[in-house]
Amino acid sequence: MKDIISQLKAKRDILEKEYNNLTKEILDLKDRVELLRKVKNVFVESVTVSNNNVKNVIESFVTDGISLVYNEGYRFCVEETFTGGRLGYTFKISKDNHSRSLMCYGGGIRNIISTLLRFVFVKYLSYKMPFILDEVGSNISKEYQSKFGYLLKVFSEKLDVQIILITHQSRISEHADKIINVNLDGDKTIVL
Repeated sequence: MKDIISQLKAKRDILEKEYNNLTKEILDLKDRVELLRKVKNVFVESVTVSNNNVKNVIESFVTDGISLVYNEGYRFCVEETFTGGRLGYTFKISKDNHSRSLMCYGGGIRNIISTLLRFVFVKYLSYKMPFILDEVGSNISKEYQSKFGYLLKVFSEKLDVQIILITHQSRISEHADKIINVNLDGDKTIVL
């Protein structure tokens, strides 16, 4: 009987050790889970702050460009949207505390904003290269073509990037440093 009791006590001691080890392991895992929760929160907050910073840079940059052309108090806005659980973005133009989707505007202002959004990317490239634009101002009304050309000049200097613009609108090219005319004479191309 003493042998059985001592065997049971030995098993109890072993089980108590295992229980204590498992309890310690559970507490360690809970601590790790809490640490990982905190790390996740830091990452989520970092992404949120980064997204807001990028959004603010884009909005400010495009707004500056729009005001060079229109001088009418427009403000470019990027709004987050969620469709089917996926994050997306909608571009809007705001004026006098009223905002509308960019799709409500004509092709001219969309051409200008599209060009400005390209400039945002160029601004953050680590290398310099010519920026080639082919007929980006084709939908801009004649009233704003010269101002759009001025915008291209200003941002070329601001970003220290060469812009090569292909256009049929002579008003857009008024502010160019150099103009190369390409004409067709019969079947021959003439470069002036």
